[in-house]
Amino acid sequence: MVSMVLHIPVLLLVLQHTLASNIQEITFETYLARFNKVYENVEEYNMRKVLFEQRKALLTAVGSSRTWTAGINHLTDATTSELQSSRGYRKELRGAKEGQSARASKSGKTRRMKLPESVDWRQRSPAVCSPVKSQGGCGSCWAFAASTVIESHVAINTGVLLSLSPQEMTSCSPNPDGCGGDGGCSGATAQLAFAYAVEAGGVPDIWHDPYLSGMEFRSRRCENNTKFWLPRTASITGFVTLDQNDPKALMEAVAKIGPIAVSVDATDWWMYGGGIYDGCNKTAPNINHAVVLDGYGIENGTKYWLVRNSWGENFGENGYIRLRRYDDEPCGEDPDPLEGVGCKVGGPQKIWACGECGAPHRRTKEGTDN
Repeated sequence: MVSMVLHIPVLLLVLQHTLASNIQEITFETYLARFNKVYENVEEYNMRKVLFEQRKALLTAVGSSRTWTAGINHLTDATTSELQSSRGYRKELRGAKEGQSARASKSGKTRRMKLPESVDWRQRSPAVCSPVKSQGGCGSCWAFAASTVIESHVAINTGVLLSLSPQEMTSCSPNPDGCGGDGGCSGATAQLAFAYAVEAGGVPDIWHDPYLSGMEFRSRRCENNTKFWLPRTASITGFVTLDQNDPKALMEAVAKIGPIAVSVDATDWWMYGGGIYDGCNKTAPNINHAVVLDGYGIENGTKYWLVRNSWGENFGENGYIRLRRYDDEPCGEDPDPLEGVGCKVGGPQKIWACGECGAPHRRTKEGTDN
């Protein structure tokens, strides 16, 4: 076992796996075979078929915009509650709640630098980005975002790419103020996961602590002695939160430091098939999901953010989505902070989020001694 201990203060595409062309020609039977769907009984089969046909009609109507294409994927037959669970994130800590751990919360300021036109950490050699994982039927996107960012920053600083488990974070991260949800599969925040990793002395790998919540649809019980008997494969000593709604700072951080955990509005991502997505609500974004920013770029004159999701490789562009990036990012007020970044205790009444799907809204990054 390789054990890594770093000072990591933390930042909280392409084969198509979606069926993004000829949507009208895709039958339910084709869909079942492509995504290996198996249902419990006839009643569920009929219910899923109705959902599939409804979504297929909507996707056909959406079609292709100027920069992105709608597509059928493994979420096309999902219920509304299942789509909500696939997000699970209730935005991020805010204000005083940011500093759950005094050691784990600092102001993240980056010095202005000349930026490259594009950044894609997946292209780094040796590799610093692990294969895209799936959170399954558990609202643990926040734990996936945190563990994935730690993986990448360990690899950037050591040359060793680990596969860390989000299970302990999902089961054990305390959330007394109800920040981002009620904890576990009911939602929390990447900052809480980072703070737990600091307090617990690190994170175990996927082999010592397999992720089971996605199949069991529950958070699983946190054993009091978990952090003592599960080996710590990678450790961090803190994390940094960047200023919100500052796309230049975000670009500098991802270019200079590495992948970053960000909060987004993923309400309609289930219909994304590929391209540069610009279908989010610009005036009232609902920040409800945690993901990882792996870079940014430009294609045919259209700028984008490169975002890694936690819905498996069947989503979008091999598990990634590209969000449109603007010179003058649109901004709007989140209509329901408690569904996202707010805390039940002492949370904000209003959240102002900028960018496509709120991508530059708020993020947390790893920092190192290097």
